[in-house]
Amino acid sequence: MVRISGVAVSKYERDLDMPSSGVLMRLCQALDLSLERLFRSTAVVLSEPTYCKHLDLSLKDRKAIMAAVQGEAERYSEAEELVQHHERLKLPALSVTDAMDVEKAAERLRAEWCIGLDAISSMVALLEDHDIQVVELDSNYDFDVCALDSDGRPFIVVRAEAPADRVRFTLAHELAHLVLTHPSGKLPERLANRFAGAFLVPGDTAFRELGEHRDHLSAVELQWLKTRYGFTMSAWIRRAGDLKIISIAEKTRWAKKLNQLGWNVEEPSCGLSPEKPQRIERMVVRAYAEGEVTGTRAAELLGWSLERILADGHSWRNMPRAAEPQNTSYHP
Repeated sequence: MVRISGVAVSKYERDLDMPSSGVLMRLCQALDLSLERLFRSTAVVLSEPTYCKHLDLSLKDRKAIMAAVQGEAERYSEAEELVQHHERLKLPALSVTDAMDVEKAAERLRAEWCIGLDAISSMVALLEDHDIQVVELDSNYDFDVCALDSDGRPFIVVRAEAPADRVRFTLAHELAHLVLTHPSGKLPERLANRFAGAFLVPGDTAFRELGEHRDHLSAVELQWLKTRYGFTMSAWIRRAGDLKIISIAEKTRWAKKLNQLGWNVEEPSCGLSPEKPQRIERMVVRAYAEGEVTGTRAAELLGWSLERILADGHSWRNMPRAAEPQNTSYHP
């Protein structure tokens, strides 16, 4: 397809010759890469990913996802270099052994991050504000979140079409693996799930919304709570069971009802909107507004058209610089 002789390849490898523009274009086409990416100076080493909700992805599919993730990670790294963001990620290491430890760890992290007991309006924004890299990937493959390591830093990929409520829970689950330590050396999944529930809906919040004890929960109530907290109905039921607000019998009754309604596979959206990563956009827009990067480069890093960059460029370059706007994506 590329039509390169073995002699030419040998010269390229020994730095005795350079590919012509025609060869470069054919390489890009064969590798499904943009010409800009081929010349990227930033190389990022990614760990093997862990997927949340995937149905036996083939080796070919996993490679396709990793190729796309590699490109996103490199763009993210270059955007950070543009704004000279080289701070070392600082996350607590909270030791846990059981569910009660996990509940306390979730409360402690909320306190350290100054988010109180209210609903977190955006898990994506919260992670981004604490320097955890999050990107969105357009993909037809069946996964919600892909978590891996990018040069020693956590890198989380969210599938664009994944249900917002599942993504929020999965992000909190992945956060558990980042901040909790377990004597076994590997945090059990049940404790990661317990942390996700406790972090998104603290015990005091659950008691405030549901009461100390309930004989029954209603579908209308669960849908309202889902809208308010972005927490799935099934997760609310599990949370109520974990905190002994409802009996095992009521929890079992709801498990059967969810199955009958098909909500164990996909719940009503309740109007929840997808959470969009914005940190890379903010970094590139800042660099372009300051004249540190060309419009073409900004467009390539953001995956936008040059026309969009130029159309918005005037307003960006005239934004006030006295202070950066405060993030209001979650409730302090």
